[in-house]
Amino acid sequence: MKKFIILTMPRSGSTYIRLWLNNHPEVRCHGEVFLRTYPALDGYRHFTESHKKRYFLTKCFGNPAMSRVSYNLPLARLTQEYLTSLFSNPEHSAPFTEFGKGRIYNPQVSHDSEKAVGFKLMYQQLLDFRCLFKWINSDDIKIILLTRDNLLEMYISNLMMVKRGIAHTSSKQLVDKIHISPKKACRAMAKMEHNASKMRDQFESEKVLEITYEEFFKQHESCASRIWSFLGVDAQNVTSPSLKKISSHRVDEKVKNYKELADALSGTPYERFLDEPVAQ
Repeated sequence: MKKFIILTMPRSGSTYIRLWLNNHPEVRCHGEVFLRTYPALDGYRHFTESHKKRYFLTKCFGNPAMSRVSYNLPLARLTQEYLTSLFSNPEHSAPFTEFGKGRIYNPQVSHDSEKAVGFKLMYQQLLDFRCLFKWINSDDIKIILLTRDNLLEMYISNLMMVKRGIAHTSSKQLVDKIHISPKKACRAMAKMEHNASKMRDQFESEKVLEITYEEFFKQHESCASRIWSFLGVDAQNVTSPSLKKISSHRVDEKVKNYKELADALSGTPYERFLDEPVAQ
């Protein structure tokens, strides 16, 4: 069995790809199991809160201040115990496949046929649990590095999520215009670029398969082939999830002050994002 993580940033299509991976009979991919508010029963939070000793250790050594310490042996041991259960214990809850049912236990119906098992990990969560660096580097962990080329769409998607109060949907969304501060947008895109570069520099290249959001949707067949080969599973045409983009319209259709934004981005590296077609 190969172990893998999807290392990414918010609004990069990782939920869609996780659900897509789970439609392959030889792959099991969990969600953001190290998100501190993650509600599902396959997550680190449930693993620690359901056991008194683990809960005590987490309170002492796994709080946001202590978890960022690189040499935190109690937390490293607890994290390793959780990861061993996640990957190898058939009694560990399988990932949830429907939103809104995160607290329901999901039995693993095909544990013996699995060839690749992994989970989503946001870059910020990796920084929040520093002990994961050592685990990834010391174990034979494959990394699917998922980035998004169009940083402006990534930024707008985050604003839309906050405005609507939904992160994912299975129904088509009507156009909903928002006002964007050009200065804030440029600062946010610069930070996204910086974080993407930091993610690339963290691990040895042979452990990493980098794919982009745009590549996955526009060149799906070749991208899927690379993913299956990287994970060591049989190439298959799997069912696509029912998720829809919460922001599928052109930039000029969903930004109230489009001209102001376009003028501010003119002559910058971000200008090209204004006219790029939205990847579906």
